[in-house]
Amino acid sequence: MKLAKIIKQCRVDRPAHFKLVDHDPAERFGLPTDIEDVRPILADGIAKLEDMQQRLYAQGQWAMLLVFQGMDAAGKDSVVKHVMSGINPQGCEVHGFKAPSAEEFAHDFLWRTGKDLPARGRIGIFNRSHYEEVLVVRVQMCIRDRTDDARIDAVRCLRRRSPAADRGYLPASGQGAPHHPDPRRIEL
Repeated sequence: MKLAKIIKQCRVDRPAHFKLVDHDPAERFGLPTDIEDVRPILADGIAKLEDMQQRLYAQGQWAMLLVFQGMDAAGKDSVVKHVMSGINPQGCEVHGFKAPSAEEFAHDFLWRTGKDLPARGRIGIFNRSHYEEVLVVRVQMCIRDRTDDARIDAVRCLRRRSPAADRGYLPASGQGAPHHPDPRRIEL
């Protein structure tokens, strides 16, 4: 399958109607599982990404934010390492979000991610994110109340304010990852 067709299938054009549970996390889009067979496709994608990054920077109108949200051992770091290997590191920042620090606890839950949003012309990568604040409460604590709903509304508002132009998802199966409750049941 051509790269453009894969991107089209992963693109989220109608976010209000998108449900992650409707998509198979083990989808391979007809790609082989042998890394040697996939290298030329990866190289083509990296070259296109490099060209797009140069245009993004030159235009200075949009930013791109990539959010990798997944369980431990889901492959978030590997995707960043391999897929983003062709871009200019001067135009990209990677931010990892672990348990909040004392300073972060002193602010609104979106403060730590909001301050790291990429500037126009740049690419930002979040390894985990503001979604964690909603997912942890819903999945691990099984809590749903007005505070939780307010956080979801705040995340949606942040997405609308973001200079990112597009949304997509990266299907990844949970094979090899430790067992956790299935966060795909939760819609944001």
